[in-house]
Amino acid sequence: MNPWRVPAYLPYLQPPLTPSSAAELEIARGIALPAAYLACLEQQNGGYIRLILDGECIPHDMIWGIGPHFPNLSDYHEELDPELREENDEDGVWMPEDCGRLVPFDGDGHWYLCLDYRAGPDPAVSYVDVEVGVDRRVADSFEGYLAMLKPDNGTSFLGLRGVASVDEVARRLQAFVPAEFGPANADASGYPVRRCGLASGGDPEWIWLSPNRVPRGFVRASDRRYPELKDLLPGEALRLPEHPDVVVVVECTGSLRNRLVDWCRRAGMDAQVLLTAPS
Repeated sequence: MNPWRVPAYLPYLQPPLTPSSAAELEIARGIALPAAYLACLEQQNGGYIRLILDGECIPHDMIWGIGPHFPNLSDYHEELDPELREENDEDGVWMPEDCGRLVPFDGDGHWYLCLDYRAGPDPAVSYVDVEVGVDRRVADSFEGYLAMLKPDNGTSFLGLRGVASVDEVARRLQAFVPAEFGPANADASGYPVRRCGLASGGDPEWIWLSPNRVPRGFVRASDRRYPELKDLLPGEALRLPEHPDVVVVVECTGSLRNRLVDWCRRAGMDAQVLLTAPS
């Protein structure tokens, strides 16, 4: 399974994983990392993933790698520092039990998704929210966690074949969609996205058009490491390698899907529902 989002966000990508870098972290933390975790990092050493935890209300979108750059698996997290537990207990600050055996691989200082070694050397995956005092097991193993990663059912994804570009699709849809597509913007994800917002009586409805073939990696020109990173991953890759013939990915809020499929048909384009979520 390849959970990684394409293009890779280069500031969060660590150098290629080596046996020595993995062993150094394991010795420092007194753990053995799951083989499935190391296999993920051999594919890509950290960054954003393109799937979500099915059935879990967790704002999880990364797997941290091993290396010198933020964020990484060896980063120090004061909220889970076992040496502060007694002091925090006295001050009424909640901390999870035996928190020194939790190794976060995603989180923001308020919540963490962790490799949980509290029950033994083969870690479970647990979710900890230090703000509201939540400590619960998500999966019995990292393999079990990977099996829970699914496309986001809150958004529908359609694939268009036999078209030339995002701009062509926007032009052909414009005759049927009752709103204007905005200009292409690549700042958020590193590839051009054209979006259209439809006024409705309830929740906002949106359409996003984007290419399947995109740069392998991206970094914003404003990033301090831009000169170092801009040529790190040259070339292009497919956001959906499972669908190599898809040229344009069409995303929409779920309530729009049937109308959007009809608009595509009327515009002479065959929109196929994709079962794999893009980034």
